[in-house]
Amino acid sequence: MSLQELRNLTDVLLAKDEEIIRIKREWEATFDSVPDLIIIFNNDLIITNVNKSFCNDVGIKKEEIIGKHYQDLFYNECSDTNDNCFRYISNLTGWYQIAVSKLYDHDNNVIGSVHILHDITKLKEAELELIKKNEEMEEMSRDLADRIRRIEKFLCEFRAKYENTIKYMVEE
Repeated sequence: MSLQELRNLTDVLLAKDEEIIRIKREWEATFDSVPDLIIIFNNDLIITNVNKSFCNDVGIKKEEIIGKHYQDLFYNECSDTNDNCFRYISNLTGWYQIAVSKLYDHDNNVIGSVHILHDITKLKEAELELIKKNEEMEEMSRDLADRIRRIEKFLCEFRAKYENTIKYMVEE
């Protein structure tokens, strides 16, 4: 191989390296700009990556999270880390909808999973408030029905007394 061919090959490799670095930076910027919390696990449930939103919400630096087992952060709150679910996560102080996607290698073997945690705390609080209001309305409805029954009873008794009084007056 000539010196010129080596230079050309070196230029191509440098350009490819620059392209890979650019793509990596774009991916990292995108990953860190997502407002949802993202955690990447390997098959042993060791955290291999998290986004900036996750670090901010948990209050722990990325370097301190990577390499930890999920139980180190979530205290065994998720029964199965391969299911989409809705869970309250105490370390994050809120309700989260968790979407899970498996990661595959080039031979289609599962090598881990991506967990996307979407904060639904406000929705859950609204749901709980609606449940509370519904229970209050049901109680008010039962109370109103009870009052109506008492009024009906009073009216029936009043009518009976009135009819007896009228009947007595007619008989005299």
